[in-house]
Amino acid sequence: MRIALAIILVTVLFNLSTVQSKIQPFDQLHRINADIFAAHSMTLTESQAENINNTEIINDLPSTPLLDEIAFNVRPEAEHDLNALLFDPLKMNFNKSISADSDIPFIVAAIKESKAQGVDLELILSVIEKESQFDPKARSRAGAVGLMQVMPSTAKWLGLKDKSQLWTPEVNIKYGVKYLRYLWKQFGKGDFSQLTVADLQNEGLIKTIAAYNAGPGNVKKYNGVPPFRETRNYLKKIKASFKYYENL
Repeated sequence: MRIALAIILVTVLFNLSTVQSKIQPFDQLHRINADIFAAHSMTLTESQAENINNTEIINDLPSTPLLDEIAFNVRPEAEHDLNALLFDPLKMNFNKSISADSDIPFIVAAIKESKAQGVDLELILSVIEKESQFDPKARSRAGAVGLMQVMPSTAKWLGLKDKSQLWTPEVNIKYGVKYLRYLWKQFGKGDFSQLTVADLQNEGLIKTIAAYNAGPGNVKKYNGVPPFRETRNYLKKIKASFKYYENL
């Protein structure tokens, strides 16, 4: 009897330790929930507020036709400075420059735009991660800049007057999210603010994500995901990141 109880106790302790080992890493990342919205809703500094308080009404999507240079632009991978701090929670165990309890960078700005524009937070974080690994100084040979690798021509078309502001993280996220919302309007249906893992199979969402990488013109041209290796890999990475953030 004592031996049986001892075996049960050891089994329970082992299971608890296994569960604990799974939830211990990245503990601070688990704060993406309702209370972070309340805690951080008014924490932007005055200077940050000035940076993101543009005169443009970001909820008004452009009525002018999308430029071909945007619609058919397939953007290459972002490039980083040699000493840039890159954030990829799926690879954090292999990156000694990031501690296991690091916060998600720029989470406050991402939450703000998620709420303001009605775009799913986990999708925003997944796009930022894939586009720049949360490096605000990332850039590409095609001219895309910042956290969400927004093209200056795209931002101008979306209403940003001073394109130099794209290097400001909050502005970059604002217009990257605005572009995501425009693409969803083109390809998706329903609520864009509360996506689930099951929605990753949704044709509208798949097209929206593909269009962010390959341009909506190419998605329309091929009536789905374009046959570009980069775009297909892009979709896989976004889906993996989305599942990660959704499970926090």
